Amino acid sequence: MTAFGKLIRTTAFRLTLVYLLLFALFAASLLGYFAWNTRRLITEQITTTVNAEISEINDIYLRRGLRGLAFTIGNRALRPGANLYLVTTPSGQAFGGNVGSLSPGVMASSGWSETAYRRLDDQDTADHRAVIKHHLSGTILCRAAGGL
Repeated sequence: MTAFGKLIRTTAFRLTLVYLLLFALFAASLLGYFAWNTRRLITEQITTTVNAEISEINDIYLRRGLRGLAFTIGNRALRPGANLYLVTTPSGQAFGGNVGSLSPGVMASSGWSETAYRRLDDQDTADHRAVIKHHLSGTILCRAAGGL
């Protein structure tokens, strides 16, 4: 019998192997839990932020009308590091915001969705991903690397 064969048959080796497998299982479970919880927290924060901003913009729209809405979106869209904004007519024609293009057909959906977009001031031609929420007073997009 070889030295390796003798080693495998020892109780110490078997217990070490069992503990190693248990450790790997619990470590993988813990990492999975952290990843899931982090994604849930980020999604919740994005949703809360966008909903609060939609509420604020809706108030502006109700108080100041379409002209006030367009002015507010224009100002917010020009800020450094601004969220993504797009104000459209009912037919989908853009008239305000900082979004240059969206995926075809995305304006036909309602509620939350994920789409490809390009900013107006973007020099590169690569599409980026964003989480989008439609609203009566316009469309707000919030950049998100992983989506919802």
